[in-house]
Amino acid sequence: MTHEQILDLIWEGEGSRLDFKLRVHRSERFSRVIASFANNNGGILLIGVDDFGIIQGCDEEREIGLLKDAAGYFCDPPVEIDVTSSTEMGKTVLVVRIAESTNKPHMIVRKDGTRKAYIRVDDKSMPVGRKMEQVLRNEDFLQSDRKLDSKEQLLLDYLSENERVTAAEYRRLINIGERRARRILYKMMQEGWINFHEDSKSGFYTLGRL
Repeated sequence: MTHEQILDLIWEGEGSRLDFKLRVHRSERFSRVIASFANNNGGILLIGVDDFGIIQGCDEEREIGLLKDAAGYFCDPPVEIDVTSSTEMGKTVLVVRIAESTNKPHMIVRKDGTRKAYIRVDDKSMPVGRKMEQVLRNEDFLQSDRKLDSKEQLLLDYLSENERVTAAEYRRLINIGERRARRILYKMMQEGWINFHEDSKSGFYTLGRL
């Protein structure tokens, strides 16, 4: 990657397919970012660049070792990464390319033995629920091009202006019963329009097709 291309990426800023990291602090935690790109549409990591887009540099040997642990040991199945080094303003920046995987979902294996899948939502790597893991395993469901009805389109319009929505909030938004609301949400999740995330309560949905 050329000097100009790296500067263009920094100018673009973080998003669903680009993340800046000053360094890899812990391989286990960093594996979430790698897996989230692989489970979505792929992406690029710039190591040695802080959250403000300022080039700080990094220890190439150390970071590459931790990256390999994150992608190969803490991701199951392992995620293939392509790492190249560039010198910018006398400082080392690592460019880590992660392609969209054909072997989804990549699960994070925590030190306590638990497993969790992550996907990219805007500039964050977020955990998903078991239903969404099933959708990732069967991409035949995804990327439907059918025309949405008014209730479905209202959901997408709402999520384009709000970060998340719960099933209860959606039900109240369109004034329908809980069972029907959950059927609509599950169908749209299967088709890739929305993503489902678990939390300590009942879970929530975010906009899909990133």
